[in-house]
Amino acid sequence: MKIEKLEAIRGFVAIYIVLHHIVAFNHLQNEHLVLKLIFMHPQEAVLLFFLLSGFVIYLSAANSKNLSFYKYIKKRFVRIYPITLAALAISTIIFLINGGRLTFFDLKVLAGNIFMLQDDQLQPGYIVPAYLKNFPLWSLSYEWWFYVMFFPLFTYLQRKRSQIPFPHVYIILCICLIGWFLFLITPNYFFLVITYFLLWWTGVACAEVYLIHKDFTFKNLLPVFVSLLIMFVFLSMPIIYGYFFKHQTLSEVNAVYRFTTYWHYYLDALLFLLIGLIWWKCHLKGFDIILKRFKIFASISFAVYIIHFPFIWLNIPFIHNFYLLYLTKIVLILLTSYLLEIKMQPLANRLFNNRGIANSLRLEKQAF
Repeated sequence: MKIEKLEAIRGFVAIYIVLHHIVAFNHLQNEHLVLKLIFMHPQEAVLLFFLLSGFVIYLSAANSKNLSFYKYIKKRFVRIYPITLAALAISTIIFLINGGRLTFFDLKVLAGNIFMLQDDQLQPGYIVPAYLKNFPLWSLSYEWWFYVMFFPLFTYLQRKRSQIPFPHVYIILCICLIGWFLFLITPNYFFLVITYFLLWWTGVACAEVYLIHKDFTFKNLLPVFVSLLIMFVFLSMPIIYGYFFKHQTLSEVNAVYRFTTYWHYYLDALLFLLIGLIWWKCHLKGFDIILKRFKIFASISFAVYIIHFPFIWLNIPFIHNFYLLYLTKIVLILLTSYLLEIKMQPLANRLFNNRGIANSLRLEKQAF
């Protein structure tokens, strides 16, 4: 698979999320049905980020020799943290410009975000919300812990490859089912991270299939389909029980846990995988026409994703025209992202490792 196509998807997803937040922030979806239909799927876009991340991280790890956990986590740290810290600083500056005042709670939330303990504040068992309403940061904590969980499992499965007679994805399925049952007993952020891990590992499993077969077929992807379907069924059980046996409405079921939120991620992953497989069999016909242009945003997509929301919040009182206002904000987002990704990130790479980091991150930058 050509990395250029992954870059195009990544660039598209980043821009899509920016446009979604502009539409949602201004309630344009209430005035224009077409905009609502097109731009009201941000969670699906984040899921694509997860799938791409798992795919590329596996390719990078599989092609690395003598990769230790220290080297691996150092690469991930250098890739994620400089721009994340910059995003936290930008969030603070814009919050203060808009007239806000930091509280002790804000400082506590800041610490939680630095240690990757943030989540959607509506989720049960969350630790801290995204810092200063920079909402995209919620998914970054999941991404980080998926990175941490990946390496020990990857090294173990690589070492036991000849001794395990079934696809590795089934082991991840069992881990995620255990996480889900534990979450039902004691709602907890870390159990929820484990529950969602199969979503990220779906990208890993697809990359593993591609390295082995150099192709995607329904047969070689069947274990991934089966694993996603099983998780979907298990996550649906509380809904089925509440709806059919306790005669509760979906809103009553969700008053306890947001079950429909949990299972729809797995349904989305199934649909993405099926659509991707069909498109692959059609030789990705029309891909370049639809998505190729977004490749130009790929190199700055991570920064775009985590810094755009504070700029949407930014109050610019001297610009009254709506289109000029958001054109200005988009320019600020793209310019700041360029400075962070193209100018600052290489400096961070050299600071931590003059040669190794820059080379090893070249492929991994196709991820989140």
